[in-house]
Amino acid sequence: METPEDKPAYSVLYEQRTWTWDEYKSIHLEFHPNGRGRAWWYWEHSYTLVVTLDWKVTATSQLGTEESLVPNTQARLLGKFDITIKLNREPCDAGPQSALDWLDRHFMALAWKPKQFQIIIEQGVFRLPCKAGKEIEDLRDKSEADHLALDEYRSHGWSRWFRREEEEASRRHLYGYRVIFDKSPFTPPEEWVRPYHPLITVNYPESKVEFVAYELPKSEQERPAMNEAWQREMVRLWEAQPPSKPVFQQAMRWKEERRQIDSPGDKKMRAIRKRLMQKAAEQQATVNQGSESTVTEEARAGIKTDAAREERTQKEE
Repeated sequence: METPEDKPAYSVLYEQRTWTWDEYKSIHLEFHPNGRGRAWWYWEHSYTLVVTLDWKVTATSQLGTEESLVPNTQARLLGKFDITIKLNREPCDAGPQSALDWLDRHFMALAWKPKQFQIIIEQGVFRLPCKAGKEIEDLRDKSEADHLALDEYRSHGWSRWFRREEEEASRRHLYGYRVIFDKSPFTPPEEWVRPYHPLITVNYPESKVEFVAYELPKSEQERPAMNEAWQREMVRLWEAQPPSKPVFQQAMRWKEERRQIDSPGDKKMRAIRKRLMQKAAEQQATVNQGSESTVTEEARAGIKTDAAREERTQKEE
């Protein structure tokens, strides 16, 4: 059993266990004392990534101080560490039975390779990472040019997952610890089989680099959060050179190509419609030859019946 003297400086990682991006823990990481854990991304009823992970701190680049430099306004640094994380092609116990098939269909082998990260662990007062909505709105409203640029992202979820902080303190969620990654531990677009997949283009996994743990009691919810300025700067950097923009543009090009290129199914249905129109025209001509009057309702019904029968036959083939 570990004593306080034996505990490593990063022990808060597994003592707090769950580090979340949002209040529902839809996107979170878990670190267990035995070097195991899990990565959990369940969003909008979709299990994007629900797998086990292995982790190991490999180096300590800086240890924290006993107190923060500016108490009550600045977070206390607990340490900076190098960490190796390996996501496993192994669904969590709490995940769906079909998760393994999902992983094989959507992720490349590179997604299951060990990766190196640098992390910063802090103690203080932190709001949820997902509450940067106001910063995004401020950036979008800064100028007309920025408005147009961000409006394109807005329609595809750029600001959908970042929400404004609650006005009422009683509805806020503030946390006592924060971990920041130098890059997201979730699989980037280039490790997906289809980097233009909707779950990539609307969720921006590379923006998930900040996680919090240990929710503070309600009596402390009125304290100012210490990560607002950091989130504001991150939003500015994401828009200045958003990693998802090439993928976003690729997705838009792919959609445009799909409009221009007919799939085999499209061609078959168009051929069916063409034959039906020709047959209907022939029947119309036959009816007109037998009578100078307009086509009767019975004739129209016969045309529709034959057309429907022909379409069903073609689909069965």
